[in-house]
Amino acid sequence: MSKPVFALVSGWLILAPAVSANTDDVTPPNEPVKIEAPQDVGVLGFQSARYDLGDVTQGDVVSHAFEFLNNGTGPLTIKNAWAETANVSVGSSREPVPAGEFGAIQVKVNTENMPGPQLIKIRVDSDAFNAPSVLYLSINVDETAESSAD
Repeated sequence: MSKPVFALVSGWLILAPAVSANTDDVTPPNEPVKIEAPQDVGVLGFQSARYDLGDVTQGDVVSHAFEFLNNGTGPLTIKNAWAETANVSVGSSREPVPAGEFGAIQVKVNTENMPGPQLIKIRVDSDAFNAPSVLYLSINVDETAESSAD
């Protein structure tokens, strides 16, 4: 199974599938790499692929928008974005994002049945050159705070 290659372009993190399954060929995420995409193709770039929502009280509904930049020379369209975790909804516009423009993946989490630390994986499928992408949302749900409010 290949590991993703990360690239930093103008401060935006680019996630790209690795060309080889040999991990010796993969550049570490803290070193920028140049992605040469074909002309008229979108390249999906997130400033960060992970966000920490911190500590919340069980029962809170919290949200975060993962903003992205189309670093390619053509438009890109988010085909689907989802999480396999219950009580997590993921949304994005289905409209094409022109080259050089911004878009966002919206994530909303209902923490009612989520005690303790959580790491939520969000999968993003698009027509970008470096698709698919994976985002992570971490959260620590304090289950004791809810019972003390009664």
